[in-house]
Amino acid sequence: MKPNSKKPDLQKVMNVFSVCLAFMALAVNVAVSWKMYHALPVQGAAGYKAYAWAYGRFTEPIGVREPAPVFAVKALSGTGLAPALSAKVLGLAAFAALTALTFLLLKRRYGTGAGAVGALFLGANPYFSFYAMKGPAEIFPILFFLVFWQLAERGGVTARNLVMTAVFAALAALSKILFLLFVFFALAAGIFKERSRQRLKFNVRALLLCCAFVSPYFIYQAAVFSGPLSLQQNTLRHWRNMELHGPALEAPFDGGPLGPAGFIFAGGPARSAARFGGGLKKIFLSGLPKLAYCYKLELFFGLIGLVLLFIKREWLYVSLFFVFILPAAFIASINQAPAYWGIEPRFYLPAFWLICVYAGYGFHELLILIADLLKAKILKWSKTQ
Repeated sequence: MKPNSKKPDLQKVMNVFSVCLAFMALAVNVAVSWKMYHALPVQGAAGYKAYAWAYGRFTEPIGVREPAPVFAVKALSGTGLAPALSAKVLGLAAFAALTALTFLLLKRRYGTGAGAVGALFLGANPYFSFYAMKGPAEIFPILFFLVFWQLAERGGVTARNLVMTAVFAALAALSKILFLLFVFFALAAGIFKERSRQRLKFNVRALLLCCAFVSPYFIYQAAVFSGPLSLQQNTLRHWRNMELHGPALEAPFDGGPLGPAGFIFAGGPARSAARFGGGLKKIFLSGLPKLAYCYKLELFFGLIGLVLLFIKREWLYVSLFFVFILPAAFIASINQAPAYWGIEPRFYLPAFWLICVYAGYGFHELLILIADLLKAKILKWSKTQ
């Protein structure tokens, strides 16, 4: 070796290795899912029939799921791909993009190690790839929300960023309308976090512009069906009937559209509180642990990351997890999918994605803590010699 040559930086070598490992896990997960689930029906096919029964017509133009995934699949199908294949390709592509952007989010905030660990837990998770193979409907809202979140936080208050923030917020909502509430929460929390007039004006304008982009969907539903949230209210009726009569009910929409307040407080406030508490118990004791594929390591490091973020007063990152699980808590105790003794795992995907983010940060901080303790012990030992 030449006298002026440098030894390789161990930290850089480990970073490169960890990043390669994370994306190799993603590639293997996608390949295995493609092999195992290539014949899997695309999500929503059975749902179209159910909604056709409820409305007397098919709802494919706006989808049983919200319109963004449906239109994306239709656009790709226009190139000649079969619709089912288009849905699978888009789902897996969205999953890969979500993993990559999660890595970049953590890398920018906490370093390459944190990004690699968060991306590893996410990219290796078989539930994410399973639902990606059923189409982009479950992955799109998380992906678009992540882009919106980063634009709102770090993109500046320029007019261009305002439009981009609103566009991705609207795409998240048009992928799953519930994300409109998550967008509202993130923008409101951003105002309280920064507490500046400039931030207030930017976030309010972004929210109004987002609502303007989403409004054609509401107008279409109001014009074609019984109200601006007709499909969603029929879904709530379906959940309520399922709670009363079980998952194999013959008339899922009997009773007509049911509003959010009517669904939440069905049976009275006491029953609502009991349902919510039972749902939370099921989420933490059964739902999220089932999604933790890597021997529950995601939950361990995720909890560490959550606690450390709480200590550092990162209220937005901490509270967003509880906002994500809030809607699921009202349905988690319903026996919708007997194979899972509750609801399908797809309802936990947004919260579990955030657990992977917390886990990357938690692993990073724990590693630093252990390194500092070792350095202190070595220093103390060297002084005694």
